[in-house]
Amino acid sequence: MFWFITIYFYVNVNGKVVKVFTKNPDKKDDKYTLKSIEFKMRPLTWGLYRQLNKQCARKGNLNDIDYLLMKEKKIINGIVDWDIKDDKGNKIEISKENIFNLHPMIVETLANEYDERSYISKKERKDITLSINKYYLSAIAGTGQVSTPPEVVELSLMEKFNWAPNVIDEIPYKRIQELFLILNQREISSENAQNFKKGNKK
Repeated sequence: MFWFITIYFYVNVNGKVVKVFTKNPDKKDDKYTLKSIEFKMRPLTWGLYRQLNKQCARKGNLNDIDYLLMKEKKIINGIVDWDIKDDKGNKIEISKENIFNLHPMIVETLANEYDERSYISKKERKDITLSINKYYLSAIAGTGQVSTPPEVVELSLMEKFNWAPNVIDEIPYKRIQELFLILNQREISSENAQNFKKGNKK
């Protein structure tokens, strides 16, 4: 599985990048020329995340990560392919040097989009927590009005079939975050629901 991320950008008459977007602008600016680069990216899996953490740990301390170096390595390790060509129409080779030659605004925008796909946002964290909580309260109350979240099913399958670490290493890091969040919230919500049920019996 790969991610395809297209970065759009305006250049002026001198070829200088002036604006960068992650979506094709609805309104075109006639003052500039719109260009784009499509990147084929390797997702940030749990295995790659652990590998990069070790590489970016200052003096081997995993509690002290160089996050600027981490951002750089995520892009270098993440780019699998792109559609950048030279003036003669030949595809430019993907290399550390050529990545560093990209305009900083393009790299920064790509890095932010990559992170957005790799990490759980505050809203996603809140939605998952509420979803799991509603499910367990509904199950205890016997209403059956809330369907089992797919994440609960997935986590149950992991526990049931005892997936090996090499399997988990291939799972996107964001998915691992979700599953750990669900695991913790499941325990909390289940306990709260049981206490709620006991309280109603008194």
